[in-house]
Amino acid sequence: MKIGILTFQHSINFGAQLQCFALQEYLKEIGHEPQVIQYYPYKRSAFYRGVGVKKNGLLLSMKYLILKFLYADRIVKRFNAFKTKYIELSTKVDMYNIGELANRYDAIIVGSDQVWGFAFHEQPIYFFGWQPEYKGRRISYAPCSAKNFVKDENKENIRVLLSDFHYLSVRNIETQQFVEDLIDKKVPIVLDPTFLIDFSKYKFFFKKPFKKYILVYIIGDEIAGGHNAIVHDIKEKRGNMPVVSVVLSEGNMKIFSWVDKTYWYLDPFEWLSLIANADYFYTDSFHGVVFALKFGVDFLAYYVDPDRASRFIDLANRFYLEDHIVNSVGDAVNRSCIKKEKSDFRRTNDYINLQIQVSKDFLNEALKLNK
Repeated sequence: MKIGILTFQHSINFGAQLQCFALQEYLKEIGHEPQVIQYYPYKRSAFYRGVGVKKNGLLLSMKYLILKFLYADRIVKRFNAFKTKYIELSTKVDMYNIGELANRYDAIIVGSDQVWGFAFHEQPIYFFGWQPEYKGRRISYAPCSAKNFVKDENKENIRVLLSDFHYLSVRNIETQQFVEDLIDKKVPIVLDPTFLIDFSKYKFFFKKPFKKYILVYIIGDEIAGGHNAIVHDIKEKRGNMPVVSVVLSEGNMKIFSWVDKTYWYLDPFEWLSLIANADYFYTDSFHGVVFALKFGVDFLAYYVDPDRASRFIDLANRFYLEDHIVNSVGDAVNRSCIKKEKSDFRRTNDYINLQIQVSKDFLNEALKLNK
């Protein structure tokens, strides 16, 4: 079956690229011909985005601008090279001509990632809201809405579009409730596509920066109480290891004075290698948590932004990760989340293995050729 994947393929974001790649590879494994639809919802300038004069002040913003000049183009090139090598891409389309491309596919899978977030309700392309109407099989696989929220003026349109899906699944409880509130249907929760394949078979060797190290990957706001306190506690409990940071230099950069080594322009597989070889991982990245679990790396994750909280709360509650996901330094300290001994993830892994089968069964059923 020829399958189109409609997701955030355009993002300069490690997790977004790898979930896209993982769904593509799993579909190949089960005998289909997937292609990632190269849809661009908006245009933006990589160089000037995320300097933040109001937030950071003029001097720090000038430093960010210089770093963007040095590194932003390089990381974009690394991501583009990754996509060229590893992702089967369609021709480029936008909201005006995606309908012309769409009907080449027998089925289109929407998801994963936050494709159903409220920022995409006005122009609901990720709900099949385009013309000419798509005639094939409409499937959602692990999309996330971030928040259960739809503006009143968009509710009826989103409700009608959701009702026209042939198979619906979501990534977390918040998005499950989002769908149920709109169409009165409780749809299955499946795993993010990155859980579906074994990444160890792909060659992503990358020289370790240190024999032992703490990896930091931060994409959002600082934790309440400060990163310094958390990193100090990690070092106190797990050893005075050097700290390595990965920065998305194309976006809203996070720069820390307490870091021993910074990587400014990695490709997604190099990022994976740093996680796989880390002795401890501190992050606010959903996919960072996923890959820490896949590689058996101890970690602490946090959330601050309410728009990004639901997926972390879902991970904490459903995956038995309450001691690994916090919302402040005080929360981490009060619950003694950073421990001297290595964590035992057996209960979590047992749950993941069960859910992998549930997720694969959903896709296999949705893509049966006789349907």
